[in-house]
Amino acid sequence: MDGPGGNHEEPWWAGRARYWKLTLSAASLTFAILATIFYLLRVYASRLSRRLVRPDDIFMGLAVVFMWAETAAVLLKCYNGVGTPSADLTHDKSYRLSLAALTFFLLQGSWLVAKFCVLSMVCCRLSIILFFRTVFGVYDTTRYILSFLAVFNVIWGIASLCVSIWSCSPVTYYWDKSTPGGSCVAPSVYNHESLAFSVLGLVTDLAILATPQPRIWKSQIDIQHKRAITAILGVGVMYVP
Repeated sequence: MDGPGGNHEEPWWAGRARYWKLTLSAASLTFAILATIFYLLRVYASRLSRRLVRPDDIFMGLAVVFMWAETAAVLLKCYNGVGTPSADLTHDKSYRLSLAALTFFLLQGSWLVAKFCVLSMVCCRLSIILFFRTVFGVYDTTRYILSFLAVFNVIWGIASLCVSIWSCSPVTYYWDKSTPGGSCVAPSVYNHESLAFSVLGLVTDLAILATPQPRIWKSQIDIQHKRAITAILGVGVMYVP
């Protein structure tokens, strides 16, 4: 018996919409909470050691703030029609969904999510670079390489933001297709640009983590400690801001 309203079959996309809503909400909140806990433990350890707040602490804090802004944009999409065909969205949900559009695949762009993601990554890398400069900055070569990577990271961030922001002209055309005279770059072009920036970002991450390795392995500490430090730094390859 279907009740007073008669037969109310779910549309074919309802199950998919629920899946993406729950999966994206759970994944984004889980990683955001874990990252925040680790950062708070870092701050707590600094307080215990009576150490002054350093620039790398500030940049990591900014990375966490931008990460939560990215998470909020993901949740905005999750609760405004993710997985629902555009033809079945109400106008207000369609507007908010486009404004917060999340990537289903690595190469597909978004608006709010992409901006906060780039800002979080830039701050996170700067924090790691500044920390390495504090520890290994006595070596000229290492200091010069880290300085170059810091500048390159900032340039990468600015370029990524520019490409993402002005993928549509005017910018508002991204989430409001009724804007007169609006247009966006072809999806294939945008995907290739996204791939290029993703590869450059990955190479930058690997370069940052590889820079202190020669100094670590030339140090006087025992081999077990060298391996442990290398493994800990290697975890940084898997970070997701």
